[in-house]
Amino acid sequence: FFVLSSALLARLHLRHRFRVVHVHSLPDFQVFCAVPEKALGARVVLDLHEAMPEILAARLRVPLSSPLSRFALTLERLSCSFADRVVLVTDQRFRLLSRRGLDPRKGVVVMNSPDRDPLALPPTEPLRAKLGLDGRWVLVQAGGVNEERDLETLIRAAGVLNASHPSTVILFGRGDAGYRERLRMIASAEAPSLDFRLEDWVPPEDVLRYVGLSDVGVVTYERNPLTELAAPHKVFEFVAARRPLVLADLEGLLSVWDDAAVYYTPGDPVDLAAKIRRVIEEPGLPEQLVAAAKTVYERCAWPHSRDALVRMYADLAGGPEASA
Repeated sequence: FFVLSSALLARLHLRHRFRVVHVHSLPDFQVFCAVPEKALGARVVLDLHEAMPEILAARLRVPLSSPLSRFALTLERLSCSFADRVVLVTDQRFRLLSRRGLDPRKGVVVMNSPDRDPLALPPTEPLRAKLGLDGRWVLVQAGGVNEERDLETLIRAAGVLNASHPSTVILFGRGDAGYRERLRMIASAEAPSLDFRLEDWVPPEDVLRYVGLSDVGVVTYERNPLTELAAPHKVFEFVAARRPLVLADLEGLLSVWDDAAVYYTPGDPVDLAAKIRRVIEEPGLPEQLVAAAKTVYERCAWPHSRDALVRMYADLAGGPEASA
């Protein structure tokens, strides 16, 4: 892939003479496919929307101090050094890369936030009635169905809640067939009276309709080096739907949402159930969380990131003399 993309980029550059080449990881070292273009005067952007060292550590269950992780950290550092700008998804990631040697003048934060009006919420009552959800506590997830999301904890927490109040969990999304079957087995064996529904993927334009059915915007994750950096798009979708947030107690989520959410201990369904119950039942808390989250949403909204990107491109396209 590296060889093919390098050849394609070289051919396109001969035709268009790019002033800026924007390279997305993974892998980080893909940025070196732009060596000839940079030598001819183009400026290079490395877009680190993913964290390669943390991905390797999480997937292979090895510490960041392992030889493989240290090799990935070296590649990350060299890749950032080669680039003229480095795009990062959060301030937390910017601080982390700065500690690892990134020149802070190169970093540009572009958050993974939606470009939608949080006030443009479609009515949920007709869909709620159609799906037979009236009178129930409803928890909806729309996104990837994979082990890292720790959806087992969500199902078990809903089972705890269902013991005292009728509850429904609806999961929308694609994922490994084996993992989907495991979720069905957990629901059947550990929460047999829970209304558990595992549905297919829904298109982005319909997501807000479905997450708006959820009484609480719950985002679950297991704890690992990668999820400690997580700043998922789905949190913004819950905020756009004006759902109060219950999030995994992970550094990345805390650094963005702070007091706009209630946090549970990852992997602890009893704690998660208690936090969901608190948000639903404590007078005034849902409104307080929704208002605080709206403030964060507006601060992180896509127009701010779009403007940062436009300024970055304008600076780089000014020529090699532009500051890096």
